[in-house]
Amino acid sequence: MVVRVPVNMRIVVTSSNRFDCILLYNGDVSLNNILVSQSGDHVGIVDWECTVVVPFWCSCQMPQFLDGHVLVPRGFQPPNIQAYSSMKFYEEKLQAYELTRLRYLFIEEMGRQCPEWTPLWLTKIVQASYT
Repeated sequence: MVVRVPVNMRIVVTSSNRFDCILLYNGDVSLNNILVSQSGDHVGIVDWECTVVVPFWCSCQMPQFLDGHVLVPRGFQPPNIQAYSSMKFYEEKLQAYELTRLRYLFIEEMGRQCPEWTPLWLTKIVQASYT
């Protein structure tokens, strides 16, 4: 049986010789799955049932807990607790600020640790939409 592959799908199925490695990938790294000690040290990650082996390009994604957050501009200062009448609203703003800082740190660190990650992450939309 012959099946026509759409032009944009060929990007996904075509091997990119440089990135033929496969990686263990956990797509369920949320804030609830990261264990941290009382002193703030990373202890571990739970809920590994969503772990799969994927090609390198497919693993070039933002961790779930950092994905989808609105980025605050660089240089933005953390919220001042006195400016908010509700502690809950302050905590939400503080979490948004901290997640933004973590997202920038993650992108910078991935650029240092694996320079191939950033360009693939920036162009992964077409490929990841087929997974």
